[in-house]
Amino acid sequence: MNIIFRAPQSVNGYVSRMLNRLDDEIIIDKCVVIEQTDGKENYNSDKFIRINASVGYNDTFNRICDLEEIPAIDGSVLVKMEPYKSMALNMFGIRKYDLYTGTYFELEEEYLRNVRFWDYIIEKYDIDFAFFSVVPHLGWEYILYNLCKVKEIPILVLYPHQSGLYSMGTDIDNIGVSTRRLLCEDISLNETSLHDIVKQYIQVSSKEKSFTPINQKKSDRIEYIKSYHNKLLHPFSAKILFNDFINPHRHLSWDLKTICAIRKARSQAEDTVGIDYYNKRALSHPDYKTKYVFFALQLTPECSTMPMAGVFNNQLNSIRLLAYSLKAYNIKLYVKEHWIQTFRPKKFYDELFAIPNVTCVKAYVDSYDLMKYDIANATQTGTIISESIIKKKPVFCFVKGWWYGQKGVYYIQDKVDVDKALDEIDTLELPDNDVSKYFLALENTMIRWKLDYYEETAKFKDDDIIDDFVDLVKKYVNSDFDPHFSYYR
Repeated sequence: MNIIFRAPQSVNGYVSRMLNRLDDEIIIDKCVVIEQTDGKENYNSDKFIRINASVGYNDTFNRICDLEEIPAIDGSVLVKMEPYKSMALNMFGIRKYDLYTGTYFELEEEYLRNVRFWDYIIEKYDIDFAFFSVVPHLGWEYILYNLCKVKEIPILVLYPHQSGLYSMGTDIDNIGVSTRRLLCEDISLNETSLHDIVKQYIQVSSKEKSFTPINQKKSDRIEYIKSYHNKLLHPFSAKILFNDFINPHRHLSWDLKTICAIRKARSQAEDTVGIDYYNKRALSHPDYKTKYVFFALQLTPECSTMPMAGVFNNQLNSIRLLAYSLKAYNIKLYVKEHWIQTFRPKKFYDELFAIPNVTCVKAYVDSYDLMKYDIANATQTGTIISESIIKKKPVFCFVKGWWYGQKGVYYIQDKVDVDKALDEIDTLELPDNDVSKYFLALENTMIRWKLDYYEETAKFKDDDIIDDFVDLVKKYVNSDFDPHFSYYR
């Protein structure tokens, strides 16, 4: 079996220990590892072919091969990739640079270089299984993923739940299929106790007030800002240093200059504004007595909207659909910006404020207050889904994630879906045991995982993570790569 493995970020040989263990338990002929590492990996065989992820991030494929010497892309491949091209171009223009000033020709050239390079790698190493440690949400990852998809190469892809567990899919569109089956088919659940991390998540989400620095007293805000600096800014700086240390082709001064230039350009761009522009026009004191649905804007650009939300990756589309549908019932749509969103296009906010039946609420209004008095919550794929389940609130979402099948979660694609949901909400009863059933289903179908050592998003032990990883891959292989594969831990 020949594998391509988009690895999580690794220190002290974590990824090599993971793959060496997999190699001990199943037959691997070759494994192409796309890695971000401190250089301390110790593979037990030369069957592991290493590609530094920086070649994708920096478009430096010539470090691996001479692009002009590899085969041209067959037209048949480009035709199959066409449905994914617009999303890939969007990722190159928005996600990679966070501010793109180039031409369409330059974007398309980058797209074609990526298709050519990753197609070459897949064919050269005769790849017949691909594992992605997170949903591909950068242009180069997304192209690699879809090339595997159109070539009918079996895939496993992971996506994080807010508790620190990761859901599995054989396709981005069926992420969480195992959990959905447990919830829909009422399959018996293993009576495993919830992990402490999951219990902590439930406890925090059950509180009356959400924990953001804008909702705390001054002393708490200061402590939070310190913590935020340590957990985000320090790791970010460490990543830059880390990448420059392992990659002699990069230069720290160039990285810092680029980052500063992008931030400066964004802050000064006429068509880009900060969150203050939104807050000046939004309401400080929403009317909690009126009948409303609360839509929580998601932080963008992020994996949760692009590509997870698919055709609804532009949140204005979801808001327009809901606002129009709710108007017939004399129900308002309250929209609140994510408190950590730094910049958005000015036109995004202008269009948002112009949508009929929408009331925008300042970012510092507590989301849990809005959830307390509304008739339902709404989001594409956000944390508010699990929070709504915990608080026993109906929720509208636009993606069939692991939450699909849970009572009170409504999948929205058109006005008819909104009408059906509103018809049910008035008489909807959500028992207490639904919450424990939901999280027990997550425990039974998700794996313990650690995507990024610098962010410390999970506290699971390395051995437990490796156990789950090997168990997942073995079960998928033993299923003969069943596209409808479900995983139960």
